Amino acid sequence: MYAKCGAFAWAWETLDELIDRDVVCWTSLISGYCQWGFEEGALHCFEKMQREGISPNAVTYACMLQACGNMQERDKGSELHTEIVQKGLLERDAILGNALVDMYAKCGALAKAKDVFDKLSVRDIVSWTSLITGYVKSGCSEEALKHFDQMKSEGLLPNAVTLLCILQVCGDIGAAKLGELIHAEIIKGGLQGMENTLETALVDMYAKCAVLTKAKKVFYELPLRNVVSWTSLMSGYTQAGRQDLVFDSFRSMMQEGVAPNLVTFMILLASCSCSGLVSEGETYFEKMSASFGIIPSLEHHTCMVDLFGRAGHFDKALEAIIKMPSSDHLPAWFALLNACQKWGNTEIGNWAYKNAVRCSSLSAAVS
Repeated sequence: MYAKCGAFAWAWETLDELIDRDVVCWTSLISGYCQWGFEEGALHCFEKMQREGISPNAVTYACMLQACGNMQERDKGSELHTEIVQKGLLERDAILGNALVDMYAKCGALAKAKDVFDKLSVRDIVSWTSLITGYVKSGCSEEALKHFDQMKSEGLLPNAVTLLCILQVCGDIGAAKLGELIHAEIIKGGLQGMENTLETALVDMYAKCAVLTKAKKVFYELPLRNVVSWTSLMSGYTQAGRQDLVFDSFRSMMQEGVAPNLVTFMILLASCSCSGLVSEGETYFEKMSASFGIIPSLEHHTCMVDLFGRAGHFDKALEAIIKMPSSDHLPAWFALLNACQKWGNTEIGNWAYKNAVRCSSLSAAVS
């Protein structure tokens, strides 16, 4: 109970008081750490449990595989895989097969994930979705779509997570027609209204595919519009070159009381840069921290360099680079170099090039 509530100090205290600490007690604690995203704590518990001579069960292994996947600890995951096979647990518990597919997929070891998947005696929606998710996160869109089609041909209906993955693929490759079919499937299956997750993904997909009328339609039908849905719509407007609608959307978002995030400001600054709105860009940049307590990232600083450079304000661009908190100025120097090419400023351009080469050399030496 304490572990599930995140009260790990009390959970440890209770565990220490137990005379007979069996695998169930240890697994409860390990599961709690995984549930709260403390994978290192789960690993520590697992190792301590083994030192006490307690053998893990299928649930313990499933929790640990989840932790390995989240930490992208492929070597530890492979070690657990070997233990599971040696104990003959894989044949007796389907949950472990799915957990292995998920772990390898999250670690980017897609060939290994597919190998485990192909050997499963029963492939359910969880195993299919784990594999498809792995392909999507690794940018293997065609493989994701191929396995999605294969899954449906075997008579399995996709769940919300599967459909989220495929909508992401549709947006990434501009497959608007397939996206529309998925949209129809969501409506037919009555999957709308799950905290707006699928609807927001639809807005994002249509926006990325430049089908802005449908993106707007889905967006304005949302019962609750959050920062993710607003940002998805604004991103679509940016890609379509409708900076005016980006700014209009931001004003509407503010009127609805939705607080912007880092991505929102990236879109705003990029829109200012494309439109040559220097003073507006400076205002948005200042508002990030002053009004919303958001610390600008390297990308935001680089965007400001690009904004000043495109407008030919090289003094401000150089000042922005000097003020950057990060030592990684390479993207900023490239932004300035592009501006110099546009304006024919060879003097600053040569200096920007030398600094870009220097930063690139330093980065290579560190890595």
